[in-house]
Amino acid sequence: SSKMWDPENKDVFVSLNVGGREAQQTNTSTGTVLGLPSAKPGQCRYFEVQVLDNRGGIHVGWVRADQAQGWKGKRVKGIGSYEGTYAIDSYAGAVGTCNKWQGYHKKKLRLEDIVGCGINLDTGCIAFSINGKVIGTAFSDIDTSQEYFPAVSLKFNKTMVIANFHPNDVLFPFEGYLPLTAFTAEQKKYHLENSECHFQYNVGTTEAECHSGNTGINSVSQFPVEVLMHLMSFLSPKGLFKLMCTSRYFYALSTQDNLWIPILRHSFQLEIEDRVPDLKSIEKIRYGSAFDIVLEDSELVRDYRVRLNWLQGRYVMKEKKILQR
Repeated sequence: SSKMWDPENKDVFVSLNVGGREAQQTNTSTGTVLGLPSAKPGQCRYFEVQVLDNRGGIHVGWVRADQAQGWKGKRVKGIGSYEGTYAIDSYAGAVGTCNKWQGYHKKKLRLEDIVGCGINLDTGCIAFSINGKVIGTAFSDIDTSQEYFPAVSLKFNKTMVIANFHPNDVLFPFEGYLPLTAFTAEQKKYHLENSECHFQYNVGTTEAECHSGNTGINSVSQFPVEVLMHLMSFLSPKGLFKLMCTSRYFYALSTQDNLWIPILRHSFQLEIEDRVPDLKSIEKIRYGSAFDIVLEDSELVRDYRVRLNWLQGRYVMKEKKILQR
């Protein structure tokens, strides 16, 4: 399949899962993997990388064809550190090539952030987006005579990302660009004529658009919401998290409270009382390092993650002082 990372062009400590789309670092040294699809001269192409586990040190971007040849095991640093490689860094939001980095986004990537990477091999420009918001041109005057391969470098153990190369997988279309494995005119026609079995070109956005038939939602998405919610109630938390990555429509459905209330009760009702004394008196738990969550007011999906981290011993608790009246 052309919609996956290249198993033959990756460093040894990078493992691939989920049909070759998910990449995970299994060591403490920087590992890089390149994609199978490529952007060719004259094309405007785009792909996404979603952060599934962020331990820091993620570089996402493009590698020129002459640099991509024989990459495996020959470079100890990530993309952006060598000539012909262009990347955005997860730690400071900087962009770099030839190991020269400059300010760009100026924000750290967080868990579940989606980095979009667009390349225009007509004008010679590269741009990035974060969660659908285009930041602007990061590089200009790149060599437009060669093809470029998508790439990601992962520095720390257990860091994990998933790539969206195919129109069915892309969550935030990049205006003016086509996904790396975009349908040809013949393929698009076939998908439109066989929508009972296949996703169409434009994967859906909202429920209203879905029922109007105005977007390319497949037949499964056209089921009544009640039917979909019933089917989704049989999924595990891991299955729901994977379903969230398929489209904005299924993300909205997968985060509904009536799916997560029974999961929370089943997973934590007995254990949480034994392991966490007087849970109701705990006003705040810091999850990760990016934000605070108030348990009683948080989304149930985040509540599940907080409690899971608590049971696994991954937490920091802080006391909050309240002024007495």
